[in-house]
Amino acid sequence: MIFYIGSIKIKLSFSFVALIVLMIIMCDERTVICSLLSSVIHECGHLFFMCVTTDIPKCIDFTLFGMRIDRNSNTCISYKKEVLVALGGIIFNITFAAAGIILYYFFSASYFIIFSTVNIIVAAVNSLPVSVLDCGRAVKYFMLIYNDASTVEKNMKLISAGFLILFWSFSICYYIFYGFNISLFALNIYSILITIIKKWS
Repeated sequence: MIFYIGSIKIKLSFSFVALIVLMIIMCDERTVICSLLSSVIHECGHLFFMCVTTDIPKCIDFTLFGMRIDRNSNTCISYKKEVLVALGGIIFNITFAAAGIILYYFFSASYFIIFSTVNIIVAAVNSLPVSVLDCGRAVKYFMLIYNDASTVEKNMKLISAGFLILFWSFSICYYIFYGFNISLFALNIYSILITIIKKWS
């Protein structure tokens, strides 16, 4: 499904729609709504800082692994602004998580805690120092301010690989001493799949 908002093309892939339907069938309705809202909030963070830096996106693609923003090829912004755009989603998730906690304090509705928790999870996952995730991209652009592209590329491969190895090692040790943890397992699989898929895309 394709439609336009102004000059921005919006694409909804079949896999994304299928995932939403599966989540509605298998999960609690509030969790599904909070997950979708948190993902939209995350991408809105990127879009907000893109617009602030006059980097208007060309296409927003909703896929199985989240939303992908395609930028105009003729747009060029500084590395410092790129860092801000990369961290925009995390900033928005943390901001809305804090807002949810404040609302829970006043209204004591459990929905706000679920909303805040999901936002924190989205922010935490994207804070992993893997090159294809937001924090990894921010680190890359920050290093590009002071180093050449080839050096940064090598360093990012080492950082990403080193983190993934450490994270998998931690997960294995956790499994040995405390037993299987579905959250750690899912996060490990996600980190590997998103790295492979984004490298191919």
